[in-house]
Amino acid sequence: MDSKHQSQYDDSRFVDKSSINAGKRLRVEGNKRTEEECRQMLRMAEIENKELKDSLRYVEIQLAKSREGYGQLCRKYEDAQEEIGKCHEQIARQTNINHAQAQQIEEMGKKMDEFVASQKEMYEKSKFKVSTYQNEIDMREEEINRLKRQLGQREDEVDMLNAKQEQMSERMHDIEEELELKSGENNRLRAQVADMEKTVADLYVSRKGEGSFEVEMEKLKADNERLILLLRSSNDYQDMTEADILKKAQSQSTGGSKRGKSNEASSKSLQSNGPNLQNEWIPTEAVRAIQKIKETFNAQMTETCVSQILYELNGIWRAIMRKESDAVKKHYTAMVQDLRRQLVTKRAFDEEEAHKEITRLKKELNFMQRNGVSAQQKKKVGGNEQQTKENTAANAFKRPESAKINNEAMELKNKITQLERQRLNHNANVLGPLSAMSQSDADYQSNSQRYGGGLRQNNNDDIGPGFFGGAKAGNVFNIGSGAGTVQLENEGRGGDSYSYSEF
Repeated sequence: MDSKHQSQYDDSRFVDKSSINAGKRLRVEGNKRTEEECRQMLRMAEIENKELKDSLRYVEIQLAKSREGYGQLCRKYEDAQEEIGKCHEQIARQTNINHAQAQQIEEMGKKMDEFVASQKEMYEKSKFKVSTYQNEIDMREEEINRLKRQLGQREDEVDMLNAKQEQMSERMHDIEEELELKSGENNRLRAQVADMEKTVADLYVSRKGEGSFEVEMEKLKADNERLILLLRSSNDYQDMTEADILKKAQSQSTGGSKRGKSNEASSKSLQSNGPNLQNEWIPTEAVRAIQKIKETFNAQMTETCVSQILYELNGIWRAIMRKESDAVKKHYTAMVQDLRRQLVTKRAFDEEEAHKEITRLKKELNFMQRNGVSAQQKKKVGGNEQQTKENTAANAFKRPESAKINNEAMELKNKITQLERQRLNHNANVLGPLSAMSQSDADYQSNSQRYGGGLRQNNNDDIGPGFFGGAKAGNVFNIGSGAGTVQLENEGRGGDSYSYSEF
């Protein structure tokens, strides 16, 4: 009830008490009062009645308010009861949930115990693995260091062999250039000698009689018979008849004469084109030397003249070849230095792969060592039970882990062995041509010491009248000496073909 209603209720109680006291006095003194008093009493009664009515109305209002408050209280009570019921239900559900959670907590506790046990077991296993890996890695590092030392020695040997190979290749290049120059010179001289021999042979034949022709024909027939017997003893001609051999010889002789004619025609065409075209491929020093020799010997081609020409030409070509060889040597020396710089700066593919493998193994070792240190600290806290578990785990996993490590070690050894085989094969491939080149270089040096000119005959027969007038069938002449020697072989007086070979 609020403050306003409370004050009204107190006023009504005060009025009721005063009216009750006044009635008592009126009843006690009723007989003594007068009519006016009765009237006053009546007025008082009316006033009292009115006040009672007002108080009754107020009481009804208060009763209605109290009933309304009571209804609200009842509704609140019902709501509270419902809420209490809901709370009881929620408490029951929470109790069930708590019970289920307690069961889950118990199960999780069991799982945690199992997990801790498994972690302890894994710790024992990892500790054993770390010890085995540590031993294996130490062995592998020792093996790798040994192989690195061997690899460094082999690389030094390969560098030396590569340098030797470069030197030999430069030497071979110089020799090939010199041989090409000598080949061109020999071809030109062979053509000149063939033309001169043909001219001399024509002059010599015109001076001979019939008897000398018959004697020479008999000698040529005997030579041909011996040649046929030699050809039949060879693998190429053993299945051929005499007629087939003669046909083949005739075809080769006609081809040689045609080639001689074409060379003669080409030389005549060069002579007709003037001196400038003739000297396009000949050095100026050679032209001057030949002109000087021509003036010295009065344009007569004697043996001394030919030797002098060859000597001068050899000196000129040798100076040219030295200049070219120096330029080529300088070029290839720069290339060798560049390749050596690349070899020093760049790392080989196999070495790079081995470096990556070593780095990976070191990372694994560091990881295992860190895990091993933490595991050892935990182990000190434990007791004899963990020691027994460690022994059992080590015995259980010793064989498969050792087999795995052995397999990895074998793979690494196989890789290293394969790398060594590749290097050995490379060294063998380098040493093969180097030995051959060294032998050829020695021959070249021994022959180059006799670098000169001249004309010599391999048999004891005289040259005869003219330049090659007295040459018999089967005679062999050598023009020049040393590396520039040219061998000319006269196959007979009846044919026009000549063969030559270079020494």
